[in-house]
Amino acid sequence: PAIWKDEDKDLMRRAAVKAGLIGDSEEESERLFLVLEPEAAAIFCQEIDKNTLTIGTHLMIVDCGGGTVDITVHKVVQVRDGLKDVALDEIVTGTGGAFGSTYVDDSFLDYLADKLTEKAIEQFQEKEPLDYLKMIEEWERTKCAFDPEKSGDIIYFPLGVKFYNLLKNNYPQVLKKLADEQNGDDTDIYISCETMEGIFKPTLDGIVQKVKEQFQELDNQSCDVMFLVGGFSTSPVLRKRMEQEFGNKVQNIVMPPRPGLAILGGAASFGVNPSAIRARCSRLTYGFSYTPEFEEGVDPESKRIPAKYLENSEDLCLDRFGYLVKKGKRVPTDAEITQIFVPVLSNQKGMDLEFFSTPRTDVRYTDDPSVTKLGELRVEMPFTQGGLNRKVEVTFYFGQTEIKVHAKDMTSGEDFKTAIRFNSGY
Repeated sequence: PAIWKDEDKDLMRRAAVKAGLIGDSEEESERLFLVLEPEAAAIFCQEIDKNTLTIGTHLMIVDCGGGTVDITVHKVVQVRDGLKDVALDEIVTGTGGAFGSTYVDDSFLDYLADKLTEKAIEQFQEKEPLDYLKMIEEWERTKCAFDPEKSGDIIYFPLGVKFYNLLKNNYPQVLKKLADEQNGDDTDIYISCETMEGIFKPTLDGIVQKVKEQFQELDNQSCDVMFLVGGFSTSPVLRKRMEQEFGNKVQNIVMPPRPGLAILGGAASFGVNPSAIRARCSRLTYGFSYTPEFEEGVDPESKRIPAKYLENSEDLCLDRFGYLVKKGKRVPTDAEITQIFVPVLSNQKGMDLEFFSTPRTDVRYTDDPSVTKLGELRVEMPFTQGGLNRKVEVTFYFGQTEIKVHAKDMTSGEDFKTAIRFNSGY
C-alpha cells in the first residue's frame, strides 16, 4: 500500500528474509522488489489501454482494496530504454487512507449488533464459527451486488438455520422484535435500500475526501482519466458515487477488466521492467541530524556546543535537520543524493547518523514536534589517519520504492555496507 511507512517496508523485507524467500546479503536483497500498489495498477492500466493513454495523458489511479484506498496521478511520458517506448511519471504526491471494503463490513456488523444484540453475535461466532463465516460470505455477496437502482427497496438477508436456532433458544425476545418489525418474518433480516446506503456511506465519504485531496494537489493540472481498481471497485454503489462526485472533472472514469487483478498484473510487469516508473514524488521530507557551526541570533543557546569541548575553532549547533529531499519533490528513479560527512573527533572510528522524516518542508531542528526518527545509519571509519580532515561520502537513493544507502570512506577508498536500522516498533 502507498500509505505504508518506510519502517513497514523494512519489516516486510526482514520478514521475507526470515521466511527464506531471499538471503540476508546485499546481493540477495536485490532479488526482492517491493512494488507500490497504485503504481502497479497504473502500469497495468497503461498497458491494457495504450490507444487511449497516449503521450502526455494524466491518469489517476483510485485503488480500492480491502483495507486501504491508495490514490496516485501519473503522466504518460516517452522514453527510449530498449524495453518500452513509454513510462510513467508521478506528478503529485499520492495520498490514501484506511477506507477499504472491510470498513463497510464493520459498519454492517455494527448494524447487525444493533438489530440482534452484540452478545448474540459474539455467542454465534464462538459456538458456530463455520456458520458465522458462511454468514460473512453471504454478506460479501450481498455487499458486492448491492446497486441502489436495481436491488429493490428491500434486501433480504438470511439468518441461517444455526443462527436462527441460537436466537430462538437463547434470545427469543430478539426474534419476536424482528417478527414484529417485519410482518411476522423472523428468518430473514429486511434491510432497506436507505439503510444499505447508510452502511456504505462512512467508507465512501472517506474515499471521496481522499480523491478530492488529490485533485487539490493537482491544482491547475488536468486529469484526463480515472481508473477504479482493486476488489472494492466492482461495487456498483462505489462506482456510481465516484461518477456523481467526479464525472465532471475527468473525461472518463474506467474500471478495467478484472480490476482485482490489476495490481498483480502490474507488479509482474514492474518486475520485468522497473523503469516503467520514471519518477516519483516524495511523500515526506527526509533528512539527518548534523552539527554545523552555531549561528548567533538564530540558534538558541540550548543548542550550542562550545568549541572548548571540541577539536574545533567554532561553536557547533546540536540537532540541526540536514535536508536530503523535501516532501512533494519529484525524484527520478535513478536519482542519487550525495552528502559528505566529517568526524568531530580526530580518533573517531565510526559515525551513527540519525535519520528522520517530517511532513513539513521548513523544519530547522530534528527535535521539532513534527519530526519522526526513522532509524540510524552506521558508517564505519576504521582508518584514523587524517584526523578531522577525513571524509565519508554517503549516497542516498530515494527514487525507488525503498530508501537505499551506500557509503564510501574517501580516505581509504573502501566501500562499506550500510543499512538503515529502522525504528519499526516490532
